Amino acid sequence: MATNTPLQPIPGPSSPPIPGPSQPIPGPSSLPLRRRTRASDLTRDQRRDCILLSNIGWTYKQISDKFGFTIRQIQTACAKATPKKRSGRPPLLTQAQVEELVFFVCATAENRRMSFQKLAEVMDWGVKKDAIRTALLREGFHRRLAMRKPPISPQNQQLRYNWALEHVNWTMEQWYQILWTDETWITGGRHTRTWVTRRAERETN
Repeated sequence: MATNTPLQPIPGPSSPPIPGPSQPIPGPSSLPLRRRTRASDLTRDQRRDCILLSNIGWTYKQISDKFGFTIRQIQTACAKATPKKRSGRPPLLTQAQVEELVFFVCATAENRRMSFQKLAEVMDWGVKKDAIRTALLREGFHRRLAMRKPPISPQNQQLRYNWALEHVNWTMEQWYQILWTDETWITGGRHTRTWVTRRAERETN
């Protein structure tokens, strides 16, 4: 006579035991968790050992059997030791050309006042101003405003020097007796801004 009793699945060799009617079903928090070791958990010495054995011909499987590391850990350790190729387009100027360019710019004040376009024309390397700008930026050069120095004639220089010698030993009381006034100087010549190519520490150009 057929019954309505549900059939229980037959557990396989690796299946966990099926709880009985009176046994609670374990939840996710009560099941044992296996911690996955990340590749970053390997120490510097462990990565060094993996790289050394890989270089002498050991396979990742042999290294894994010896140390107990995962294949992924060993692959990551060996891959990080290989320097990556430099990305981006290589520079148009060689190192010798860059050194020649820096020497030319630092040679005279006139050269420092040349624009990037003018430098590209003078050097005549077949490159545009962008290549000149990039090469100088990598060497720490920037386009900055030149500091202006008012012209002083030799006669005025001597007068200022004599005045300084006459008053070098004055006391504070003597200086307090001087009435100081503001003066306005009007200088001729160019009034436009002048740009120079220089490093940050070279301000007096």
